[in-house]
Amino acid sequence: MKIEGAGEKIEKTAERLMEKGIPARTAAYAASMGYLRHLKKK
Repeated sequence: MKIEGAGEKIEKTAERLMEKGIPARTAAYAASMGYLRHLKKK
């Protein structure tokens, strides 16, 4: 299953988290898990 724009949404979320002081690796993981959780709810 390929979803258009998924990477961009995850990247923007990770960038916002990093601005708040969260380490890059943690922010990327949290953003991707949040995105997958959102997809599951649809």
